[in-house]
Amino acid sequence: MSLTRVTPFAGFGGLHRLMDSFLRDTRFLAPAGSEEIHPVRRPISDVYETGDSLVFTMELPGFDKSEIEVNVNSGYLEVKGEHKSREKEDRTYRQVQRWHGRFQRSFRLPRGLDREKVSAELKNGVLSISIPKLQPAKPKQIAVRVN
Repeated sequence: MSLTRVTPFAGFGGLHRLMDSFLRDTRFLAPAGSEEIHPVRRPISDVYETGDSLVFTMELPGFDKSEIEVNVNSGYLEVKGEHKSREKEDRTYRQVQRWHGRFQRSFRLPRGLDREKVSAELKNGVLSISIPKLQPAKPKQIAVRVN
């Protein structure tokens, strides 16, 4: 006789995440017909690994480098920013879709990275942060002397 583990509520995890995402979306809370619909202020990001580093990319269109702060602290990569409004006083805006305000993202860093050599570059609205991997210690051969 074989035993089969039954988990009747396992399929609801995806539904929970979907509902949580739906309720966090600010468009859900906007009044019907409202033109002021802002996206959730959490920049889209990707994380990938190359042969010698871990790379984080984040879409930040319209940001200046002075508006972005990158820190490595206690095993986390923290990216903070504040995008100031670019509206001009001599204009009457009918619609503004570009968001402004603050954001913060944190990523837990795996072991084996050289956290002292982090580099960041903002190019064409994409922030790229590269953290090199630590090189493994090479075995050192010790010559044996005979007396």
